[in-house]
Amino acid sequence: MVAKPFHCLLCDKSYANKTSLVAHERKFHKQNIIIPHQHILSIPLYSSYCHFRGLFIDAIQSRLGSHRSTEGKKTIQVHCEENLVYFIFREQEIFTFQVTSYKYNCVFKGQVSVE
Repeated sequence: MVAKPFHCLLCDKSYANKTSLVAHERKFHKQNIIIPHQHILSIPLYSSYCHFRGLFIDAIQSRLGSHRSTEGKKTIQVHCEENLVYFIFREQEIFTFQVTSYKYNCVFKGQVSVE
């Protein structure tokens, strides 16, 4: 019997390699909002929220631009404390967590406006 050391933290499945585990997660836990380690995340300080808000706004403004040629899907990354991301976005439908790659994802959609 082949050893299956790669266990899904969200269900009872095990896999022989990480690639298979990642494929399983993408197929069966695509919209996952379960954070297996959430019990160790502390509530962030208000000053941390304020700092994150500034970083987040700056990142959005630098990626969006104001010219029509910049329309379309944009990806931004904001490096911050994990507990901030979790406590700010945890109840949003746009929030997901990829267990195997340990990444949070939030997708925001908006409309084009003309001033």
